[in-house]
Formats: sequence, C-alpha cells, structure tokens
Amino acid sequence: MVERDYIDLGTITPIKAFSRQLAEISSKFVREHKPFDGPCARLDFADKLEQAGKEAERRQGYMKFEELKIDKKDLEKYGDPDRFEIEAIDDDTEMQKITTGGTIERINVVVGKTVRYRCKQRGHGISVSMNMDEYEKLFPKKVKEK
Repeated sequence: MVERDYIDLGTITPIKAFSRQLAEISSKFVREHKPFDGPCARLDFADKLEQAGKEAERRQGYMKFEELKIDKKDLEKYGDPDRFEIEAIDDDTEMQKITTGGTIERINVVVGKTVRYRCKQRGHGISVSMNMDEYEKLFPKKVKEK
C-alpha cells in the first residue's frame, strides 16, 4: 500500500471547496439581510471531514479528497430562522448637520438597525446590519410597536 502524504498542486481540497460554497451561501444571506451561522457550519464540516478521514483510513489507508461531497442544500440549513433567537436590536446612527434659524446643529439620525442574533445550538453571535427600509420589511411588527 502506497501512502500519500502530499497534495497535488492546483487541486481543490475539500476545505477549499467547502470554503468557496460557504462564501457563496453566506453572501446570499447577507444580501437578503438574514442571519447565517457560518461558525457552526465550519465546526460541523470539520467534524465531517475528520470522520470521513478516519473511515477512509480504515478502508484503504488514505483518504481521497474526491470522496467528500459537499451539498449546498446542507449549507442552507445554517440560515434557517428557527436556528436563531434575537438577542438585541441596536440603532445605527450617523451625525448629520442641519441648519435651523441660521445656526448649524449636529444631530444623530437613525439610518439603520443592527439585529444581533444568537445561535440556539452553540451560542454563536451573528450581527446583521440593514437600512431602515429593509428593517421595516423584515420586522413590520416591531416598527408598528414603537
């Protein structure tokens, strides 16, 4: 049995393939202003990679990187809304100058919100920033309460 302790240059390792797919899925959730639990996804993938490596070594002595398949549908579950609870909602403010009666004043204007989520599974914190229009679309009840 020949032991391979090297990686051919130019090949895509499972970690590179996973990171690429994780970035694609994560950016989709960021564009939609929804939380995505990337830390849990990475931990679960590391566990899966370790388990696949152990099993491959038992069978053939080494692991072929092609054997570890990554399904995008598996990554989508890390953005499931039931996975999170809202921890806090903070105002995003910006200093703006206004002129009233010939005097210039600086005031803080709320331009958006940052919603801080907590992962129910492992307690990771995920923050999602959005402008006020997006906030009102995603949380219409919270806007009406104020």
